[in-house]
Amino acid sequence: MVVVCPKCKVKLNISDDKIAPEGSRFKCPKCATILLVKKPAAAPAAAPPQPAAPSPAPPAAPQRAKLDKNKVLVALNNDEAAQMMMTALTGDGFTVISSSDGVDAMVKASSELPFTAIVDVALPKVYGFEVCKRLKTAPETNGIKVILYTAVHDKNKYRRPPSSLYGADDYIEDHEIEVSLLPKVHKLVTTTPPAQAPSPPQPSAPSPPQPDIPASPRVEAPAPSAPSAPAAPSVGDDEWITKGKRLARTVLADVFLYNPEKAQNALRDGNFTSVFETEINEGRKMYKSRIPQEVRDKGDFFELEVESYLAEKKKSL
Repeated sequence: MVVVCPKCKVKLNISDDKIAPEGSRFKCPKCATILLVKKPAAAPAAAPPQPAAPSPAPPAAPQRAKLDKNKVLVALNNDEAAQMMMTALTGDGFTVISSSDGVDAMVKASSELPFTAIVDVALPKVYGFEVCKRLKTAPETNGIKVILYTAVHDKNKYRRPPSSLYGADDYIEDHEIEVSLLPKVHKLVTTTPPAQAPSPPQPSAPSPPQPDIPASPRVEAPAPSAPSAPAAPSVGDDEWITKGKRLARTVLADVFLYNPEKAQNALRDGNFTSVFETEINEGRKMYKSRIPQEVRDKGDFFELEVESYLAEKKKSL
């Protein structure tokens, strides 16, 4: 160890083994000062390491809200079909939430958390395809079972499932509501259709679905002869105009449902109306057969809605 003389500041290098436990005296070689040198006190023994306190457990992830299997969202742009569905569902014990546009449908799906949603492909504001996609990708609603609804305008032509369900779990066509709606909803809710106890036939009980003969179809194919429009409107002109626009939107929505890739390519190439000329002409014939002449004289609402629909779809490309 090194000791410094307090008087002359000379440094003395003293070996530890020359220092007694009680201390030893040394003379400074320069100024002869007697120095009492003691060994430095031993450093206190290090405390044994203490086990590290357990780190607090990470907060539990918030539990996702549970979907209500008794709730069904009916989001349709067709009042007659919506009423038919709601009557059937409520009569079967389901709680029904209704909506008539895509934005409202998504808001209600997020807040009400129904287990099943029936979504019209022709919804205004946000189309049913996009509503389905957003519900299936949002964390709080991705468990919702989606049934796409399409008001088929030619029951003989579209007797096949669509080539893409856009992430949906099932689809239902307009003429299938009476027979197929409840079995489709039950199948999604319970995985398998509920067993039914044998009972004598009731007049109001729906018959089993027939694949080739739709039960009580609401939409009829146009007759070969020139269609005749209603003699006079039974409702206000504004409602007839709305019905005409809805028909145009439904025709185009069906085209996109059954031919998604072809429709997207035609829309992108700018030749949609020529590629799907047959389908659009069929829809126009139905428009003329269903909308009174005096209403059609006020404007070509079918053509206006076709242009509006395609413009909106093109923005989403």
